[in-house]
Amino acid sequence: MSRLDAENPNTAFQSIEQISGLSRETICKLFDDFHHESNVVHGGSSFLHALEKRCSKINHTETCWFHYTRNFTDQNYDAGLLPLHEVLDALWIRLYDLAKPWISSSEWMGMRKEIEDEDNYSKGSVLYRGKIENNSCVQYGPYALLIYDIDCFNTPITQINYLTDGSEMIYHICDFFQFRHGQDLFERYRQNTKPCIVKFFQIMNNRNDIGEVLAALYYRGKNQLDLYNISLFPGRGIKVPGANVEKVIYLE
Repeated sequence: MSRLDAENPNTAFQSIEQISGLSRETICKLFDDFHHESNVVHGGSSFLHALEKRCSKINHTETCWFHYTRNFTDQNYDAGLLPLHEVLDALWIRLYDLAKPWISSSEWMGMRKEIEDEDNYSKGSVLYRGKIENNSCVQYGPYALLIYDIDCFNTPITQINYLTDGSEMIYHICDFFQFRHGQDLFERYRQNTKPCIVKFFQIMNNRNDIGEVLAALYYRGKNQLDLYNISLFPGRGIKVPGANVEKVIYLE
């Protein structure tokens, strides 16, 4: 087993040493190929090619990923990291627990029926349905990043910051609730959850991921690493088994 693990620079170097059979010193020397082109942005494929020129064999069997989210205090991942269509009902139940002071159970169920009505064209409803349509499995998740690096979130790539705001689906439901009932359910959700990162692994041997980690190490050393440099986990509605979840890292 040879696992790619970019939880921090040290684990990243150690895993690439194991994958390539090269020393850390040799791996660092391959960065010299790019220093004379400091104004050129190189993708992961360039770094992978530089690595392949220096080693006789690549042994890569598993890759670690980092899922950014918010958790309720009693939430766990014994059942694994599930795609959206498998957690949607539970999500509505948890949000209703927070909305009870403002709305009855029958009203809550009526609101869900309304937001899922294909003839409802309010912003929150349209965005919500766009994530649960049968032909949009690419949006089912679960989402994750190849690199664990909190500082990357100084460069947002969406309107939602998954650590401070949670999932986009939760935001859409809360946005629709405020539109209909004038109450800030989203802030109540934030007050009752904590930001966390779920680390998991998948058996996969995509060599491009190795190049992306090398690129991240290079640009991190130049203080130029941001979310635009980081590969995304190709979830596409596939469950991550509970046995593959290594740990949950709380940030508060």
